[in-house]
Amino acid sequence: MESSKIFRPSSVSKLTKESRSNSAIVFLSIFTVEVNSLVRDGTGNTGIMKKYARNVLYDKLHKGGVLVCVGLTLYGTVLLGDHFYKYFKYVRPQIQASKEAAEKELLSEGSSERLNM
Repeated sequence: MESSKIFRPSSVSKLTKESRSNSAIVFLSIFTVEVNSLVRDGTGNTGIMKKYARNVLYDKLHKGGVLVCVGLTLYGTVLLGDHFYKYFKYVRPQIQASKEAAEKELLSEGSSERLNM
């Protein structure tokens, strides 16, 4: 590469149409070489890409596991809420009614009406 072909912002207006296209080609070829050197590990294998693909797989598996845990938590919360609803709606009033009935029975046993008979 010649240093005269390097694209500099101060010399933009001085460049001709042909030299602009040449500098753009040089810039693109340098950029392509740098990107390819990031992807390839020197042996021709794309080692970084495999690691990236493996990480993507692990990320997807982790996300799936987290979503399963969140779903189970929500399902458990719904079941627990249903249990509490049924308890306060049906079971607790029956327990209170049976306690009140037992208390009335005890009070009626010791009332003065029964004792005077």
